[in-house]
Amino acid sequence: MFAARASTLARSLSRQGVPTSSSSAAAAAAGRATTNATSNSMGARRKMGGGAHWMEVSPVHTYAGEICGFFAWIWIFHRAKEDLGVVLGFRHPWE
Repeated sequence: MFAARASTLARSLSRQGVPTSSSSAAAAAAGRATTNATSNSMGARRKMGGGAHWMEVSPVHTYAGEICGFFAWIWIFHRAKEDLGVVLGFRHPWE
């Protein structure tokens, strides 16, 4: 249990470019990560997905989403007008 935590700690420290002790598993992880840390000025950063970019949605889907959201809020306000007193406990539903 402690060996697993030590190797996890060694990996997290080595990703930040901090030298670690030389145990067998930690040394292998530290060797890979410090190589990456020295080649990258910001430390060992993993680039997953090719960078940050926003999801592009067609205008038709954007307008459809706005229309659905509009009708959802209309329904919420209608139900609030009808049942808000019951929800807040100001009146009983059978009155």
